[in-house]
Parts: sequence; structure tokens; C-alpha cells
Amino acid sequence: MAKRTIKTATVCGMQFQGETVSEAKAKGEKSVTKFVAEAHRTGPAWYRVGDLIVLIWPVIDGWEYQTIEPGNIGGNVCAHCSMGGTRADAVADAVFGAVQRQWTLACVDDAAFIRDGFAVLLDSRDTAAVTAATRKTGDMAHHCLWQRRYAAARDAGADDCRAHDIACRANSVGDAIGAAL
Repeated sequence: MAKRTIKTATVCGMQFQGETVSEAKAKGEKSVTKFVAEAHRTGPAWYRVGDLIVLIWPVIDGWEYQTIEPGNIGGNVCAHCSMGGTRADAVADAVFGAVQRQWTLACVDDAAFIRDGFAVLLDSRDTAAVTAATRKTGDMAHHCLWQRRYAAARDAGADDCRAHDIACRANSVGDAIGAAL
């Protein structure tokens, strides 16, 4: 059996692979053409989420986003990447990150906080963004509950490692406290 070799071609500074150099080059050109068309169609966007701003822009292999804290430009900037997903997924990821950064245990009404944080997407006419945001609100609710269970276990005397384990297994704050005692 003959050993198969993979050929590579460089297009716009990126390496693409194929059975032949021509195939690799064609894959690269197709990828770049798709990126340019998508970037032209949708381009960058920004959203205000509470006290933060999220920026999103297309990159050659997906979407990239950044969270900025106004008044602290050049300071507390949190960069993330949402590779290969859709624009709606990247926007939902970016908004999720901003909402998560602003939530604390001092929050009195998690559901209202989450709804307000994701309102920029949930109130949108973009059905893909609404679907992605709806999925992320569930993730955020899970995050809040996990943090509350962890804090309850710590307050009840569990060390970091044990509190983490309890928070993962407990169904409620009460269960976390009971398990830590």
C-alpha cells in the first residue's frame, strides 16, 4: 500500500492541506473568499452589556470577540475567541462572558439579572441570536447556582477542593450546606 502524502499551500499567510498542492490552494482560496464575503455582509458589531462593552468581528476561521471595561481602556480588557462557530454563537458567547463578569453573590434576583444581561440579544429580531442567547441564559443560571452552592459549602466549613466537589454534586444550597457540615 502506497504511503499517502498530504500537500500544503499557503494562501494569505495561512497553511491549507489537500491531496495535491492545487487542492490545498483551492481550499485556501475558498476559505478566504467565504471569509471576505461574510465579513462584508456582517462585519464587526458591538453591544453594551451592563457596565461592559463587547466587540465582535469576523476572522478567517470564525469569530473573535473582546470585552472592554469603559473607563479602563488599555487596562482590564478580556479577549476571547469563538472559533468556527456562527456569528450568533460568538455574540452569545461574548454577552455571556460580560454577564458572567458582572454577576456576584450579592445579586438578589439571579433570573432578573440574567434577563437584563441578555436583553440585548433576547429582544433582538435576529432569531439565531435569540436561540443562542436562550441557550446561554440556561448556562448562566447554572453558573449562578453552582457559585451559590460552592459559597454555601465554603461558609459551612468545607475547604476549596471539598466545596468544589460538593457544589458539583449538590442539588441546592441547602444540600451543599448539609454536605459540608
